[in-house]
Parts: sequence; C-alpha cells; structure tokens
Amino acid sequence: MKILGIESAALVASVAIIDEDVTIAEYTTNFKKTHSETLLPMLDEIVKMTGISLGELSAIAVSGGPGSFTGLRIGSCKCKGTWTGTGFAAYPCAYT
Repeated sequence: MKILGIESAALVASVAIIDEDVTIAEYTTNFKKTHSETLLPMLDEIVKMTGISLGELSAIAVSGGPGSFTGLRIGSCKCKGTWTGTGFAAYPCAYT
C-alpha cells in the first residue's frame, strides 16, 4: 500500500512516499516561496526519482495542522487535484 504524504502547514514543505512501514522517498524544502510554487515540482521530482506512478498510490495523506490556514488549503487542494489526475472517482485523502 503506497501512500503519498504532503506537509504544507508550516514554513517547511514536504512530500514523501511510503510503502507499508518503509519510507521510499522524501523531499523537504525550506525556500522563501509559497507552497503553491513548491509542492507540485517536488511531487514531480519524487515521482521521477522513484519511478512510482500516481496510479499506484493507495491514498494521499495531508497534514491537518496546526499551522497556516493558507498552507493547509494549498495541501488539501494539491491532494484533491493529484488524486483527480489519477482518474479515480473517490478521494481517499486522509488528514493527519
């Protein structure tokens, strides 16, 4: 079961892919750019590095805070947009 994790609640942005108990890849940045500018390029890079397609994901987990309300909305939107892009009808996004 592969899960994509998105952290966008604070200044640091992170994207990770885990499979069961193993972290396959993690990408963390602390740039002075907004998460709306950094999360998608980070996601693209982590998918290229691992060779895992978005269609192989079982779920997407998004941080639920505490943190910036704008950052939380950006993470949630990236979750929904990414999952919609896979072609699946349901949204198995979890807020952690």
